[in-house]
Amino acid sequence: MKSSVSRSDRVWCASIAVCTAILCVSSFSFAEQAEEAIEKIADQTEAAAEALGGKRFFVMPVPIHNPTIGTGLGLMTMSLFQAGENAPPSNLMLGGFWADSNSWAGGAGGMVHFKDDTYRLSGWVGFFDVNLQFYGIGNEAGDRGESVEINQSGPFFMPRLLRRVKGNFYLGAQFRYMKVKTGFTNLPDWLPGDILERGVTITSSGLGLIGEYDGRDNEFGPSTGSYLLVTSNFAREELGSDRDYELYDVGFNLYRTVGEGKVLAWRTTGCMTGGATPFYDLCLVGGEVDGIRGYVGGQYRDEVSVTTQLEYRWNFHKKWGMVAFGGVGQIGPSFSEISSDNLLPSYGVGIRFMASKEQGVNLGIDYARGKDSGAWYFRIAEAF
Repeated sequence: MKSSVSRSDRVWCASIAVCTAILCVSSFSFAEQAEEAIEKIADQTEAAAEALGGKRFFVMPVPIHNPTIGTGLGLMTMSLFQAGENAPPSNLMLGGFWADSNSWAGGAGGMVHFKDDTYRLSGWVGFFDVNLQFYGIGNEAGDRGESVEINQSGPFFMPRLLRRVKGNFYLGAQFRYMKVKTGFTNLPDWLPGDILERGVTITSSGLGLIGEYDGRDNEFGPSTGSYLLVTSNFAREELGSDRDYELYDVGFNLYRTVGEGKVLAWRTTGCMTGGATPFYDLCLVGGEVDGIRGYVGGQYRDEVSVTTQLEYRWNFHKKWGMVAFGGVGQIGPSFSEISSDNLLPSYGVGIRFMASKEQGVNLGIDYARGKDSGAWYFRIAEAF
């Protein structure tokens, strides 16, 4: 059987690097010239791959721009391969990044589909050293908008194994290990006294159950179907953790085609913590999990959170497209204490360039507004 990793799969990573510069300086009137330039680079990359024996191995720069860690550049190497004749393409990755906040991280990971996608093994291992802004805990702390710079560093190891139980349903487990050293500087008066106790090195080690339903027609750029992921983590001293606490997350995505090249995507998430949860593991609005844009990740954090958002995606000219999105998030000490008085709105627009039509991978730039701020985002693939 012919491998499903096609020519476009082998060249889309190189195309992404070229598209980055094009999107920053081009307007729609230069779309055709941009496409010609990308195709030229793609042909050159394909020739180089053939000279190496057709190996599906990429090295790609990844520009970074978000309000949490700042602006910087990442470098990622990726290998695509088939772990089974009828399995989706698997990948192994090695990479890192540096941002102008003097934040950096490096690690290795990926996703491997075994036995015709009966098993899914994924995870990451690495080290991070990041400088972030800490606003406190709760809606009042986030609304105040005052922050203190903190540094967090340490290793992480997060493997996950899922098994298909029936159709698109998977069940599995994960192990989650982090050793986080947190340091505070110039502590302000508004910072709660008990936060000093949290500004130490904390080891979190736990096991959790995972449930997944994957009915998407495409992993990177779905146009139909749905996706549900439910995860849990139980950090326990018996497993080497300094604290006993629990994390629960649920996310549901729904995709519908509403016309040629037009897709409506909806995402809703929920998060809950329990026990002696470190502040960096609390639920938040504006992170990678919920996909809410326009907020500094961690400005709004508490024991629970809920979010929902709707995105309209339109491929209006060959490989060019645009998105418009809007949503809302909430945090609170418990679900019963979440109120409509503390809504965190999010809305914005973005532009897309299709780097890989077969895999549905888009390169994009978004501008989003939050409650009192706005932010630009560079992205590879969609927010959800």
